[in-house]
Amino acid sequence: MPENPSSYKIYSRKRMKIFKPKRSNRNDRKQGSKIFFIIGVLLMAVMTYGIIYKAIDPIFQEICSDEAKSIATKITNEQSTNVMREHSYDEMFTIQKDENRKCTNDKCQYFCN
Repeated sequence: MPENPSSYKIYSRKRMKIFKPKRSNRNDRKQGSKIFFIIGVLLMAVMTYGIIYKAIDPIFQEICSDEAKSIATKITNEQSTNVMREHSYDEMFTIQKDENRKCTNDKCQYFCN
C-alpha cells in the first residue's frame, strides 16, 4: 500500500456542479442571520431617530422664532432710540387750537381733552 493518501484517488479534479442544489451548511445560516440582525438594528435606529426628531423639531422651531422676535425687537428699539435722539417730542406733531381752546385738527382730538 502506498503511504500517500492522494494516490488512492483515481480522478482528483473538481467536478462542475450542474443542476445540483447548493447545500446550505450551518455557517451560511449564521451569516444570514447576522445580516438580518444588522439590518433590523439599523432599521430600528433610523425609525427611533425619526420619531425623536418629529417630537423635538416643533420645540426648536418655537425657540428659534421666539429668539428671532426678541432680536428684532432689540434692534428696532435701538434704532428708534438713535433716530429720536435727533428729534424732540414737539416735532412729531402739533396741536392747533382756536380762540375757544378747542382742537381744530381732527387727528388730535384725543390729545386736546
